Amino acid sequence: MWLVVFFAIMTIGEAIVTPAGESAASHVAPAAFSTQMMTVWAMGQSTGASLSSLVVNFYREGSESLYFLAIGAAVTLCGAIVVIFSKKLAKGMGIGTGHGEEQ
Repeated sequence: MWLVVFFAIMTIGEAIVTPAGESAASHVAPAAFSTQMMTVWAMGQSTGASLSSLVVNFYREGSESLYFLAIGAAVTLCGAIVVIFSKKLAKGMGIGTGHGEEQ
C-alpha cells in the first residue's frame, strides 16, 4: 500500500510542478524563445534526475540518517539561496515584489 501512496504523491507532484515550471519559463522568455526556454526547463528536470541517480551511490545501509540529513541540508541550502535572492529573481522575472503580484 505504501508503494501506491508513494507513486500517487509523485504523480500529483509531477502534475503540478511541470505545468507551473513550463508556464514560468514561457512567461519570462522573449516571445521568439518561449519553446527553447521550456526545453531548458525540461533539461533542468533531466539534470536533477541524473544527479539523483549519482547521489544514491552515497547511500549505505546503517547510515540512513546521515544520508537523508545531507540531502535535507542541501535542499534547505538551495531554498535559503532562493529566499535570499527572491527579490532579485522576482525583479528579473518581472513579477513585482515576489509575493505573487504581477505588475
